[in-house]
Amino acid sequence: MKTLPEDRTIIERAVAEVNDSTAAFWRFFFNKTLQSAMGLCSCIALASVASVACAGDEGAAQRMGNEAVAAVKAQRLDEAIALYREVVDRYPDTAVALHARERITFLSGLSHSVVSFPFRTARDLMVETARAVQRYRYSKGRYPDNLDALMPKMLNEAPIDPWGSPLQYEKLESGYRLSCLGGDSRRGGEGIATDFVIVNGNFVSDPAHEALF
Repeated sequence: MKTLPEDRTIIERAVAEVNDSTAAFWRFFFNKTLQSAMGLCSCIALASVASVACAGDEGAAQRMGNEAVAAVKAQRLDEAIALYREVVDRYPDTAVALHARERITFLSGLSHSVVSFPFRTARDLMVETARAVQRYRYSKGRYPDNLDALMPKMLNEAPIDPWGSPLQYEKLESGYRLSCLGGDSRRGGEGIATDFVIVNGNFVSDPAHEALF
């Protein structure tokens, strides 16, 4: 079949349109692909930054957590609690912070027990010694002149307070005074230096004035 000139014009025009459409399609496809690739790279970059940031937070939190562990081993409980609280405040989303919250609760209770233990021990020692004094009185009809008189029948050994000092005993005209002078081993004081005093079998709430409970 013979192709007429006008037919060739139509065909050439159609081919050109097809070529133009194909080229446009590829341009569109290329542009979209490029945009997607750039978007993906951006996402990857952001994810990488976030990952690095998270990794940095975990590392910093872990180092601080290690310092807290060292403080616990050295029995510096207040310092350890402060470090764990700093982890929670500065790096709340880290795994170390989750562990730190549990440790804060545990160590706070332990710290309270450590602080209160000497006082409970001192009071128990005072009660035990005061009972020995009373047993002596019932046995001898009078209060002992000193605590040595209680050993070994009433007491196995000389009562030493949790801070390493002996209990103080004074025989009075109307009875006796038994004292534990606290962590400073001196009369008076507050906190760890608080005195415990028993007069004639009763703890006094204000050793300076000997006001009974």
